[in-house]
Amino acid sequence: MNSLLAYLVWNPDPIIAHIGPLTLRWYGLLFMLGFVVSTPIFQYIFRREKVSPRWVDVLT
Repeated sequence: MNSLLAYLVWNPDPIIAHIGPLTLRWYGLLFMLGFVVSTPIFQYIFRREKVSPRWVDVLT
């Protein structure tokens, strides 16, 4: 099994696209995705706990 792992080459391109002078990279996209996904989840939790949803904006 170890010999099969020796043949794997992990060298992905970190750049997704060039948009004019901006460069979109994977780590930036995934970082942003974390905020976009967590904001509605936090809003749901805060409403359920009867805490003001404006605190979600303060936290994120």
